[in-house]
Parts: sequence; structure tokens; C-alpha cells
Amino acid sequence: MKVTCPHCQVNLDVKKIPVTIPQGIHIQRQCTSCQAWFRLKPLQNKLKIVGIVLLLMTSLCNFMVTDSNTYLLLSATGFVGILMALIITFYGQQEKIPAPPKS
Repeated sequence: MKVTCPHCQVNLDVKKIPVTIPQGIHIQRQCTSCQAWFRLKPLQNKLKIVGIVLLLMTSLCNFMVTDSNTYLLLSATGFVGILMALIITFYGQQEKIPAPPKS
């Protein structure tokens, strides 16, 4: 997956970024070109996590449901959740952040 550094606009392969720092639900990355730090915008990151949780919850509920209408509703809701998470993962915008403090 490629991300664009918001500082220097260079396309980076996420797998080849050696320096990442988890900060709660956010992952901060350091650009290999300009050494600046960036992350996914907070609202988009939260929506991505909500989409994944929505898929997991509806999938678990589908194991206990016997009614076909409820099963279809839960399946459609889970599909919307994972679709939302995938769109944000591949097309989400990165934001500039200050360098994390040295520890």
C-alpha cells in the first residue's frame, strides 16, 4: 500500500517505512525522504476502526441468528462497515504532525 507524505508529497510504501510509533489507535510514521512525521487524520482513523468493529460485531451476531431477514440485515451492515474501513485505508488523507519527543 502506498501513502503520500504530506510534507514532501513523495509516495511511500508502508511496508518499507522503518520508523513507526503506535500512539493509542494512531500510528505515526516517519517519511524516509524528508524525515518528517505524519499519520492518518484522527476522524478517518476512528471511522476505520468503527468499520472494522462493525464487521466483527455483525459477524459474531450472525452465528446466533436464525431469522433470514435479520441475517441479511447484519450481513449488509458488516459489508458496509468493512467497505468503509477499506476505503479509508486506501484513500485516507495523511496529516502533518510534530516529531514525537525523544525518550
